[in-house]
Amino acid sequence: MKILLQVVLSFLLVFVSGTKAFGQTIRKNYRELSNDEKQVFANALIALKQSGVVDEYANLHNREFNQGIHNTEDFLPWHRWFIYYFEKALQNSGVAGASKIALPFWDWTSQYYSTVPTDREITAPLWDNAMLGQFNTAWALGRDLGGMASLPNLASVQQNYSVTNFANFSATLEGEHHNGVHMWIGGVAAGGNSPGDPAFFLHHNMVDKIWQKWTDLGRISTFTNATVPGFPSGVPNVDPNSIIDARHMKVWFAENKFVSLDKYTVSDTENYEYSDSIYARYFHVPASTNCTLLSGSDIKLHTGFVAEPGSHFVAKLTPAQSQVQVANAAFKKEASNSSRELTNDEIRVFPNPSSDLFQVMLAYDYALENASNNFSIQVFDVLGKVVYENRTPSRSGLFQINLADQAKGIYFLKISSVNNTNAVKTLLLK
Repeated sequence: MKILLQVVLSFLLVFVSGTKAFGQTIRKNYRELSNDEKQVFANALIALKQSGVVDEYANLHNREFNQGIHNTEDFLPWHRWFIYYFEKALQNSGVAGASKIALPFWDWTSQYYSTVPTDREITAPLWDNAMLGQFNTAWALGRDLGGMASLPNLASVQQNYSVTNFANFSATLEGEHHNGVHMWIGGVAAGGNSPGDPAFFLHHNMVDKIWQKWTDLGRISTFTNATVPGFPSGVPNVDPNSIIDARHMKVWFAENKFVSLDKYTVSDTENYEYSDSIYARYFHVPASTNCTLLSGSDIKLHTGFVAEPGSHFVAKLTPAQSQVQVANAAFKKEASNSSRELTNDEIRVFPNPSSDLFQVMLAYDYALENASNNFSIQVFDVLGKVVYENRTPSRSGLFQINLADQAKGIYFLKISSVNNTNAVKTLLLK
């Protein structure tokens, strides 16, 4: 198997040259794509088809179809790498806006989007010309939707989540769920050249999501062939045990307009962008790292969120009326006694700059140590005039400041407590 994958996967490097592996991405249901995102996705697919990349992936998969990538323990990790690098190829297609593409998934169980038509029907919007319908004739895919098989139902998939043995889980996911979907689509998707149909990637992304959810339940994936490499020719070989958690690849799956970034430590610079709700739990931003969360709905920092002093963390929201909500989040500081002074690096303000609302959070351990104190705040303009004041006691160390009625410019935030602890931060109102 080692020689096999070295030969097979070397092709993929050609298509993603210059791409830094493990770029962060949030994958969402295709139903959540905006019209603009659908167009960019389609344009990128067309670009890869015209450049021969789609056909190379199809030929590659077909050549290895019966050589160990199916009906073996390598089924899930091999295809996880396969669709990951196709996603990178899409991002590097040269199409305007494609650099932000995340491979969407097709939830053929219709767990969340159960409106009529559901995603278990041939009339689902997935098959419209705005999505994958445009490729059937143009690419001679010969689909026969629903003609040869039935789609696996939600109850069957949920039952497989209760299986604790990896070999049994993988075999059921492949044999009873994965295979039937290929046959349900029909045409090119039903054979070894199945990646020639873009539906392959949305289907396998759903398979990958199911494996990740099984892992999130605390299940353990085990591989006897731990020498299976990833991508050779300049990219380090990858032990399949190192990619049993998609988080190690900086890949996240959103569902029902929600993504939870949990049990994760940021490395280097990472930017996560999602059109709907982002929650961060047990999410660690170490010193000397950079992390940005950009949401079109809301961001919530929950228990276990830590941004170390010396890190750069930004939470951005669009549109302006969106809110950052904080619950038991922490900006970590070295522990000391409760009589110490509050320092500037123990105060987090975000977004900053802002056009109206500023969220203010004190370091969690400082607020905890001083839980008996009541924190209050004042905001001054550059002339020293108080333009905002809130002396309502707050023991949580969490504040929200609304400067929407003030002129654009620089302001100064002063935080005080009953024991005369004071600290000042600069605010920029844009």
